[in-house]
Amino acid sequence: VFSISCTRCHTTTGVNGIVAKLTGLYGPPPWEAESVKGYIRTMHHARPFMPPFLGTEDELDAMTGYLMALREDSRPLAGAQSVGVVVPE
Repeated sequence: VFSISCTRCHTTTGVNGIVAKLTGLYGPPPWEAESVKGYIRTMHHARPFMPPFLGTEDELDAMTGYLMALREDSRPLAGAQSVGVVVPE
């Protein structure tokens, strides 16, 4: 879900890294899952340049779980910013 929804603008720990963003919002880990989930659900209200999260409740749970797991294992994840975007002709 993170790869599809976020990696056009975010990486995990590199350019515009989501770990740094969450640390800026919530301080150093541990973060509270319900707070992160609530933010994902409403982030486009506080930051109008962010698109709304359009996934299902299960996808929201998966995204939250992934972001929470980054507290423990913040290895880089390739995204558009690091590997580019292939645009078909």
